[in-house]
Amino acid sequence: MKKKKNVMYRKSVSLLAAAAMTAVLMTGQVYPVVAWGQNTETRLEKSSLIPDNITIDQPIALSEVTLPKSDYGTLSWADDSYIPDKRVQTCEVVFKPAADVDLSYISGWDSEKKVVKGKITVVVSSIEESSEDQPSDTAADVETGDESSEASVPDDTTFDNKDTDIKSDDVAVPGENQQNDSETSGKTEDQTENAGNKQNSESDKKEETIESTPASNEAKSEDNTEAAAGITTPAEKTEAAATEAADSAASADATVENKDKPLCWFNRQPSSSATGELDKEALNFNGNTYYVGFDANQGAELQGQMVLDYIKKNAETIDRNGDGVIGYVLAIGDIGHNDSIARTRGVRSTLGTGVEADGTVDSTPAGTNVDGKAKVVQDATLEVDGKTYTIRELASQEMKNSAGATWDAATAGNAIGIWTASFGDQIDVVVSNNDGMGMSMFNAWAKDNKVPTFGYDANSDAVAAIGEGYGGTISQHADVQAYLTLRVLRNALDGVDIDTGIGTADDAGNCLVEGEDYRYSEEDRSYYALNIAVTAENYNDFTDSTRVYDKVANQLDESKSPSKKVWLNIYNASDNFLSSTYQPLLEKYDDLLNLKVDYIGGDGQTESNITNRLGNPSEYDAFAINMVKTDNAAAYTSLLSK
Repeated sequence: MKKKKNVMYRKSVSLLAAAAMTAVLMTGQVYPVVAWGQNTETRLEKSSLIPDNITIDQPIALSEVTLPKSDYGTLSWADDSYIPDKRVQTCEVVFKPAADVDLSYISGWDSEKKVVKGKITVVVSSIEESSEDQPSDTAADVETGDESSEASVPDDTTFDNKDTDIKSDDVAVPGENQQNDSETSGKTEDQTENAGNKQNSESDKKEETIESTPASNEAKSEDNTEAAAGITTPAEKTEAAATEAADSAASADATVENKDKPLCWFNRQPSSSATGELDKEALNFNGNTYYVGFDANQGAELQGQMVLDYIKKNAETIDRNGDGVIGYVLAIGDIGHNDSIARTRGVRSTLGTGVEADGTVDSTPAGTNVDGKAKVVQDATLEVDGKTYTIRELASQEMKNSAGATWDAATAGNAIGIWTASFGDQIDVVVSNNDGMGMSMFNAWAKDNKVPTFGYDANSDAVAAIGEGYGGTISQHADVQAYLTLRVLRNALDGVDIDTGIGTADDAGNCLVEGEDYRYSEEDRSYYALNIAVTAENYNDFTDSTRVYDKVANQLDESKSPSKKVWLNIYNASDNFLSSTYQPLLEKYDDLLNLKVDYIGGDGQTESNITNRLGNPSEYDAFAINMVKTDNAAAYTSLLSK
């Protein structure tokens, strides 16, 4: 029997047992994870079945590299005869579920073969860095182009997970991290190399630039060297193939400078984190630059009104200790983030607890305010059925962990524990800037004590929890946002009116309704999806957060909209909303829009963790960028301007 070589695994999510233990160690609670099988009620994540990275000592056949075992099925190499010949490459794997396990909901599911297809980054530690760019002619190999791949897999298998020492087999619980809930910087880089990469999509569903033999190279028009050299293709090739090859060759020859290629900022609008002032230079980087997000102020007002309506309807029973004071606590995401600022202001404005500072409602955390004497908030009064109640913000703080990550769910779970220990029965309502933090507080305390909790984002777990007492959430219309993110790039690449398939129907019949689905600001070159309140009355309509919007679900004609390559990053691969809702939607729309997208996941803390992986912008036709900090647009435009 051959001896298996030493390998090192990095997983973005541990298996179920380890995840539960991690949750207990970190927050004193177990976050609900969903799975389907005859003997389980837990929903598995793809990353819990397939590790992101593996390090081997020297080039050996993949058959000699042991893959992790799982109670839920069997993981194997797609081509176990392949011998990695570069320092960093991505190799295909398949996960075959056990007989009683249903994995059909996971991205990469092959319904014909009944397996989940995925990719693992293989790092060969004995190969020098300079050899990473050497070509490979093996079908199992794809050049990642990510300079941080080597750094993402250190020789030490132990790394920090929040403040708890956990080995590389153990990682954060799915859903624990929300907006900016990253682990330590080193861990997250390991997670995100491929967890946020489009290479998880089905190989039979979407062509990838993987070359196996000279014959296959000739068959793929994108890599047709004759066309690239300007030589007439053989007569037997079809006119359509020749045209596609010519288009691809033009892109490969970088006839369009990077600074002139379509660019879409999304989710985080270029702006000053101190003042909120938009970065007009970044928004006008070139004639094909746009921003896609949601109407933060409209959504913030909706959240505040949702909380107020609930209080009015349940005033008599919501006052748990009967003192006539309806007290709420507020989890603030990032004090410098425009969305967090808007949501804090929206709640305070609607409830009447806001205090104006410099012409706007103060969004500063109040700290502890049990006595109602804080300067940044004030007591409000509310009359219901002839009885007057006082509404008071009892406490609020930025949910920032020791590593510097904000929007941190674990920190919120700890905060609610501290608050309840100090003034528990005075807390009548829990409000959060997002669902990640909201669900952490709900599961830690509010659910058992029947205290309504209100969040934002309409994450699947939060929507499902409305049936269990979660007060409500706000849908950002992520389906519209994801569509718009790729649609503006598609239109720019096709040279058609930017409104095509947005406010004006395209040839496939895709069309949104302005004022109902979105609004557009020509001055800001920004598309804003409109928000929807999700409450007990309508939450069943929002249980599937990754379903494409039926108004824009039609496939484009590839002869008119030929395949193009897009570089897209997500600032934090651990971000619950972006990773579990936004990216799955993007992966569905990229197929419909004939776009080949490379998905890059960041660590949520440093721009360099992302920008270091944009080593060759010339190989892409367009870019979609999600910054760590809204101030840092120049970190990306400077790369595209070279």
